[in-house]
Order: sequence, then structure tokens, then C-alpha cells
Amino acid sequence: MAETASHLVENIIPWVKIRQYVLSVPIPLRYWMASDKKLLAKVHKIFASEVERFFTGIRRKNRSGSIAFVQRFGSALNLNVHFHMLQIEGSYEPRTTSRPKFRKGKPPANKDIEDLVAKISKRVVRLLRRTGHLRELGPDEAPVDQLFEEDPTYASCMSASVKNRIALGERRGQRVRFIGSGFGYEGEQFTSF
Repeated sequence: MAETASHLVENIIPWVKIRQYVLSVPIPLRYWMASDKKLLAKVHKIFASEVERFFTGIRRKNRSGSIAFVQRFGSALNLNVHFHMLQIEGSYEPRTTSRPKFRKGKPPANKDIEDLVAKISKRVVRLLRRTGHLRELGPDEAPVDQLFEEDPTYASCMSASVKNRIALGERRGQRVRFIGSGFGYEGEQFTSF
């Protein structure tokens, strides 16, 4: 991790303003993205392209840049697939000389973020409908979960983890117990299991 960070800072990320964006998604989508790498890649593409579009405009002659990391777990080591993306705050004009020209972008206002979330959400919902993840079911029709059909134990464990539930054993189906806000810090009181 340290080597990757060092490489990015020294060789990849330009010395311009960078802003972090985090995309967290609803629980069913976390499960679907964890079990389908093609869906994960498509959601990432939507996220990255919409944030880039904010800085380059619709014509997209200019290009921006980002680097994203998929984080698969939450603070309780529960399955929580989401993205952390570092986005250049601006864009580069098409190269006409040996050195591309950088145009600073304006930082997004609250309204810009609201619009961005709405666009990403709309495109992801369209994707989920196209891929069959979201659809109207007939009265006698049950949803199909390919992963559950292939490996029900694995699918059940993933599903429970996404919901912060215990998957196996005597506490199966119950909520995961949390110890405290910061495990191991001085002066913290711990609860017994």
C-alpha cells in the first residue's frame, strides 16, 4: 500500500488540486457488485465518467483524470463494496505543444454534488434494469440470484455480511455486535459477547 501511494505521488498524479470522491451504494447493489466483477466495472465507469464530465463539460475535448480504488469492506470487516476516487480538479486541453495546458476547475458546490449524485443514480438504475438486476416480477415469479444457485452458502454469507448480520452459528440472522467506536483505544469500555 505504501509503495503504491509513493508511486502514484511521485510518478502518476500531477501537482494540481485533487479532490476525493466516495461512492457508496445501496445494500443490494453492494451484494451484486461483490458477486459480479463486470457489473462492478460498469458502475465504476459510470461514476468516473460523470465526475470527469463535471470538470470537462459535455463536449469533452478536454480530458481530466482520476484514479479509483475499490474498497470491499467496512470498518467492521463487513462486505461493503464502494469506491474511493481521487479526481484532478480541472482538465487538460488537447495537446498542441509538447506540454499539455491545464485548466483549473472550480470546486463543486453542494448543488453540483446533488446533481452529480442524481446523474450517477439515474445511470446506475438504467444499467441495473438493462442487466436484469431490477425488473418487475410477475405474481408467481421469484427473483433469480445466479450466485445463490451456484453456491448458496457463499451467497448467504455475502448477503448476511452486507446487512451486518451473523451468517452462521447459534446467532445466525442476528445483528453483528459492535464493541465501540475505536477498538483498543485507551479508556474505552468493552462489552462482553
